[in-house]
Amino acid sequence: MLLGSILVATLAFLAMTFSMLVVGWFVWTRLQRQEADDPALRRKLEEDDERARLGRGG
Repeated sequence: MLLGSILVATLAFLAMTFSMLVVGWFVWTRLQRQEADDPALRRKLEEDDERARLGRGG
């Protein structure tokens, strides 16, 4: 009985981990596509990178 519940808990853990990876991959690819298609956002990100570089004394 204990072995069965450990197996079920392990399978549930693996299923949850796999589902989080799938959702994370989907969100990441969607954001990458959106950022690539948005020149205004790209410009803002580049300006932010430049401010960060200057703030570090670069």
